[in-house]
Amino acid sequence: MGLAKPKKKDRHELILRQIAEHASIRVSLLAEQLGVTGETIRRDIAELNASGLLSRTYGGATVRPVTSEASFAIRQNVRVAERDRIGGAAAGLVADGAVVMIDGGSTTHQVIWHLAQRARDLTIITNSTAIAVVAAANPGFRVRLCPGPYDGSEALVTGEETIEYLARFNAHRAIIGASGLGHNGPCDVSAGQAAVKRAMLRQSERSMLVVDASKFGVSAVERICGFDAIDDLVVDRPLPVELARIVQAGGTRIHVGRDPAGPV
Repeated sequence: MGLAKPKKKDRHELILRQIAEHASIRVSLLAEQLGVTGETIRRDIAELNASGLLSRTYGGATVRPVTSEASFAIRQNVRVAERDRIGGAAAGLVADGAVVMIDGGSTTHQVIWHLAQRARDLTIITNSTAIAVVAAANPGFRVRLCPGPYDGSEALVTGEETIEYLARFNAHRAIIGASGLGHNGPCDVSAGQAAVKRAMLRQSERSMLVVDASKFGVSAVERICGFDAIDDLVVDRPLPVELARIVQAGGTRIHVGRDPAGPV
């Protein structure tokens, strides 16, 4: 009797592991490795492609690249429930009295909204006018808005002035978003925004990354940092098994949805 062929779940995990390790895979090699037909592997890749976890190519698959994003105003109106769950969980990790650096983005905007609903004593340092407006509505918040060239489509500033301003402060927490969550860390479509995120990470004792599941397996041009620079990752649903392993190997704690973990 021959060996039992791997189940679909196991095949999907292997495909995602191979993508994470090698950035691309070939149908023929996977079929041989798993002892299944090429058609079976192509169906698996099609399903993972539809889930946004990889990009299907001729004869195989690769990490899903992204070179641009919709504007902040458009992103605010999609995946609202998912980002709301992330925002609530992330806000629960922020201690009262903290100095928080938070960058601009649709998911970080949900984080500040949840923070502002609570009677908290916080200092907020941000490069986003949208986040500053929400934070300023809470009378217990002290808000500092970074200077720099303004990007109206993203409602934020970036550039040398922004980074120099951030270097003046020490923070307890940096909270950042990302355009993608690849196997080698979070990444961004904008070099300017990635530089601001790195500056916030440098100035903070602890770091938090907030991304929804649409970013899993996505590769953008600018790598922000490795997972060893991220203390907490807050997501709306569990990561694929292999990506979760890589994230945790870097020492990052994963929080899904409204994780009950207390402030740290």
